[in-house]
Amino acid sequence: MHVLGVRAHQGLAAAALLRDGRALAAAAEERFSRRPRDSRIPSRGVAYCLRKAGIDAADLDVVVFDGTPLAELVRDLEVHLVAAPRAPLVFLREARVRVHDTLRVSRARSRMLGGYRGPLLFSERAESLAAAAFYPSPFARAAILVSDGGGGGTTTSLARGDGRRIEMLREIRFPHG
Repeated sequence: MHVLGVRAHQGLAAAALLRDGRALAAAAEERFSRRPRDSRIPSRGVAYCLRKAGIDAADLDVVVFDGTPLAELVRDLEVHLVAAPRAPLVFLREARVRVHDTLRVSRARSRMLGGYRGPLLFSERAESLAAAAFYPSPFARAAILVSDGGGGGTTTSLARGDGRRIEMLREIRFPHG
């Protein structure tokens, strides 16, 4: 089974490819674009991962995006609304870019994943971070505390990891945390 993970429009864009649960390749888009903290859709990172694994997008079983585009957009706009009375031009410019980028995601996905017919899944950011901490750990059961800058709207969350299952228990929403 081939799983492609994609992170875009939030901090550092990147792609990672797993085959049967083992990492085959990973790449940050900034390595190809030479733009520090490049947050655009990581099309070159995805191409690198597919090339490194010797497969095409049609061979992927599932593609998972880190975060939900709408939640990320809402959170970014909330952050900029706080500054809007003092800096309306900055807010308007950022809002235009964010809305435009979010609406372009499906077109960019189509170009990046030509031939892929499987599901496109979107994980909640807090769940992704909890999974990144729990699954590679040596523990079969654990409490998982995630503290984040508020991407996806959650700044702090508590989860329980048990075997292959993660249960989100509590969260603190942006702007608190």
